[in-house]
Amino acid sequence: MKPKILLIDDIKYEPNATDIARTFGEGIHCLIAGRPWDILILDHDLGEDRTGYDIAKFLLENPKYAPKEIYCCSFNPVGRKNIEALIPKIMERKEADGY
Repeated sequence: MKPKILLIDDIKYEPNATDIARTFGEGIHCLIAGRPWDILILDHDLGEDRTGYDIAKFLLENPKYAPKEIYCCSFNPVGRKNIEALIPKIMERKEADGY
């Protein structure tokens, strides 16, 4: 079975993505309404005030919406570092909460 892949990025395209969200709001909506996701590919800069880091913080606070795998595709070095620092915490919280 093909994995459900969500790309949250304001510019990039991923041919294997099941769905693509371009903004923070679209990304949160897809995470909540389209779950369960197998893979999330997350960019930092989303072309607005809210970022991929804000989405990662949302997942840390709401681990039931976290997919099985999360990858950061950002070219922003600081944003990428911040998101990548949260990914293990999200996964630990997801596991600890039984999701």
